[in-house]
Amino acid sequence: MKEPKPPKPRQPAKPPRNPHASVLGKGPYKPKVEKARDAYARRPKHQKPPDGEEADG
Repeated sequence: MKEPKPPKPRQPAKPPRNPHASVLGKGPYKPKVEKARDAYARRPKHQKPPDGEEADG
């Protein structure tokens, strides 16, 4: 029988893609900054249809 291969050495962990994720509040990343109340907020261009009426389609 073949001898089993030795385990590969572990790679260093990559930093997560989203530095604002809630789990990272304790790490080397900046916590999410609160925006000003009058800051521009993205809004959807189209409103969702109300439940029940045209949702059957």
